[in-house]
Amino acid sequence: MKKNSFHKTEKLKSRKSIEKLFKEGSVHKAYPFILLYQETENSEFPALMTVAVPKKQIRNAVDRNLIKRRTREAYRQMKNDLYISLESQNKQVELLFLFQSKQIVAYKTIEKSIKKLLSKIS
Repeated sequence: MKKNSFHKTEKLKSRKSIEKLFKEGSVHKAYPFILLYQETENSEFPALMTVAVPKKQIRNAVDRNLIKRRTREAYRQMKNDLYISLESQNKQVELLFLFQSKQIVAYKTIEKSIKKLLSKIS
């Protein structure tokens, strides 16, 4: 698998895991995201990630999907540093990026926010 890819198996899909993140996960904030994360075991990858954009914040599905695509792309480009630090610490984490702005933000803003949040974890 390529280092700079974001494969289907790296996505967090389990409803139970996501609910557990909301209940028990640790929180970091950086506009426009809230990052919920927790350590986990039995994962093929050092990190599993998902993005949530509430319908209450962004009404149009097209806009929600745009934000999700931008977030996944920013994460994909920066995940190598996260993987290296997690593997050196022998940790595995589940990540949920929760979008909190009421309007669409530029890719640069998303990129800065993701970078800041990932550095807090690693």
